[in-house]
Amino acid sequence: MSAQRAVEILFGVLFVSMFLQQQVYSALSIPFKTADFALGYGLNFLVAATILVVLWRLPERYEASLGFSFMVGSAVKFLMYLLVYLPYTKANQGLTKPAFFIFFMPYFLALVVE
Repeated sequence: MSAQRAVEILFGVLFVSMFLQQQVYSALSIPFKTADFALGYGLNFLVAATILVVLWRLPERYEASLGFSFMVGSAVKFLMYLLVYLPYTKANQGLTKPAFFIFFMPYFLALVVE
């Protein structure tokens, strides 16, 4: 498998997840903004795709440090949550459970794909 194929799989998984999550929120009459989904899923995709490409291109001599690189990537995603997504949601509607899951659903799915 190539890095490009891994990124395509990541995109497919996150796209289906976003669609299903929006459908569930609509069915349960949970208010949400499309911009929240775009930001939450977009940030996670961009960071996770970057992590996948970097991990794929690390030379074999750094194979022992792949776990460390993966953990650094997870920390970067969490920092994106703290620095970008959390202030955005607090400014717009406050941090609600639905807003929390809009970010952390793709976060965990991206971890599984990575």
